[in-house]
Amino acid sequence: MSVNESSSNWRRRTAGGIPYKLKTLEGQFSIEDSSASETYIIRASDLVDFANESFPSTVSFGGYLVFGVERCLPNRPRMLTKTVKYKGLTEGKPIDPFGADSNAPAGTYEDFLEVTIDYGPSERGSDDDPDQEDPTTFLEISSTASTNFLANTEGSTGALWGAPYGSAASNNTSAVNIDIPDTVIETSIEWSFRWPQIPYEYFSDTLIARFRAALGKVNSGPTSLFHNAPAETILFLGYAINQSYTWRRDDGVIIPPLSVDFKFLEKSFTATDGTQVTHNHFYRPGVGWRRLYVNNNPVFQKTNLDNIFRR
Repeated sequence: MSVNESSSNWRRRTAGGIPYKLKTLEGQFSIEDSSASETYIIRASDLVDFANESFPSTVSFGGYLVFGVERCLPNRPRMLTKTVKYKGLTEGKPIDPFGADSNAPAGTYEDFLEVTIDYGPSERGSDDDPDQEDPTTFLEISSTASTNFLANTEGSTGALWGAPYGSAASNNTSAVNIDIPDTVIETSIEWSFRWPQIPYEYFSDTLIARFRAALGKVNSGPTSLFHNAPAETILFLGYAINQSYTWRRDDGVIIPPLSVDFKFLEKSFTATDGTQVTHNHFYRPGVGWRRLYVNNNPVFQKTNLDNIFRR
């Protein structure tokens, strides 16, 4: 593919205005997955700009977040850039895209290079606009439901033994206050959130204080992130912070961005007596689920959990 003509005459441009020539496109589809790979020819001097356009940073301005979304396969907004690989265009002629040898004689290095972009599907495509007022647009969310079995050693009011198998007898025998404990079923859902690419300044100035204030508390009202779960049913268990080095350090990023994983526990079900059970309800043997107070206050304090993620 000829690169003899001026790159200003090349027909194709990235969204950021970088001229390129398309060399190859290949990929594959499966039932719910796909992958693709493009090879471009670009100017060697455009490599860093191309990388920054492919993987834009999320930045903070005055408490507002401006979200970066990876570059997509042209006309396929759900296929986002996963990796960008580069190499020399002309065999035997080196490249110097970072200007490491600025005093080299003219013609020492190839002016163009070849980049290979690998794409893959993403939950959030380039056509989505992450909204700080809607955390579902930038959080990665998963959940796992489970059941806990509590042993009530006093038995359960109204518990009855059934008739023997095959017996026509209809009278059942009371099973209250016997040595075999009654099983109390307690259901719960563990929610896991992941917030990638949080600017360090925003985390340090804003988020960490919110985390600390909400830790160990329950939702004060219906919470949109948990499909409007009732008050006191969502408990903020904790969070984990991950910070790693970044190739952007030389491009204005002093401290690398963070990824934070959050854990919440949902306790919300209706007991057999009709009680709506929350985190502030505990099982009282022989009585049932009841709210528990310590010094006239419920065990878990309440807060607006939605405010952790919103401005």
